[in-house]
Amino acid sequence: MAARAYELDAEAERELDEAIAAFEGTRRDRGMEFLAAFESTLAVIAEYPAIGRQSRRLRRFVMAGWPYTIVYSREGDVILVWVLAHHKRKPGYWRKRIARR
Repeated sequence: MAARAYELDAEAERELDEAIAAFEGTRRDRGMEFLAAFESTLAVIAEYPAIGRQSRRLRRFVMAGWPYTIVYSREGDVILVWVLAHHKRKPGYWRKRIARR
């Protein structure tokens, strides 16, 4: 069964804003292209919530064509995005953040 909506954790929202700004700094409208890809990826995750690789209670899904992984969980009809992890950042930097939840 598909999820109906998604929500971003405050830190994931900050990571999204930072990514958009970084891409926008490389080329005009590149940040908006990234945002569109992020939303498109979330639509796929919402349709097929089990698509991401499972690790404990979370799932991870790599954004096609972008150096980011979305870390999420499904809570009822909502996809909760916990992390938008850049592939060049220290691996697993976000694990302590998730452990606090």
